[in-house]
Amino acid sequence: MTFQEFKDSLKNPKPVYVLLTDQAYFRNLVFETCRDQVDEEARGFDWTVIDMGEPGCEDALMGLRTLPWIGSKRWVYVRDAQRGKDD
Repeated sequence: MTFQEFKDSLKNPKPVYVLLTDQAYFRNLVFETCRDQVDEEARGFDWTVIDMGEPGCEDALMGLRTLPWIGSKRWVYVRDAQRGKDD
C-alpha cells in the first residue's frame, strides 16, 4: 500500500494497520497522519501512544480495550510492536 492509499483508506479506517519500514521519515509521517485523525482537544481521551520497547504489554491491552470517549473512534499507536513479546 502506498502512503496515498493509506491516507485514502482513513476515510473508512481498518481496525489495524501494520507499518514495516526502517525509514524514520515514513514512520513519522504515518504517526502524524494517524494523530491528526483525532481532534486536538480529544487527544487526551481518544489517542494513545504505546511504546512496546518498555517492559510489559498491560498498557497496550488496556489502551486497545478502551472505548472512544469524545470522538467516534479511538486511535492507539503502538511503537516497536515486535519488541512486545513476553519472554
